[in-house]
Amino acid sequence: MSTLTRKRLMKDVKMLQQDPPAGISGAPYDNNIMLWNAVISDLIILLGMEACSRCFSEDYPNKPPTVRFISRMFHPNICSWSDHSKSQIFKKKIEIELQLGNMDRCWKLYEKYLEWSPENCYAWSKYAELKIFN
Repeated sequence: MSTLTRKRLMKDVKMLQQDPPAGISGAPYDNNIMLWNAVISDLIILLGMEACSRCFSEDYPNKPPTVRFISRMFHPNICSWSDHSKSQIFKKKIEIELQLGNMDRCWKLYEKYLEWSPENCYAWSKYAELKIFN
């Protein structure tokens, strides 16, 4: 391994320990500085934390690491393994936006919800309530 790559990765470890970015943690796996474990948690990821591994090459930092997600990830358009339906994801996103007071974002989410499921009476009534009372 190149000495420059090792020095840069050691510097990155120190930076992560001293001032970790919000919602992200990571560290080298065992004694291998070229392979890291990381955890990402955010409001965007509605189902909690996502674990991933990062594999660095000799060309780091000129070439980004290869990232492999270990956790099963839910995507609202693909719902084969999850108990969560796309409808529940829309509801959760709208709930978060309401808590944040982002009414314009709520209306857009309801519009997308209704495009996806125009027969959904619940969505229509909640959308109407939101438009009338806000």
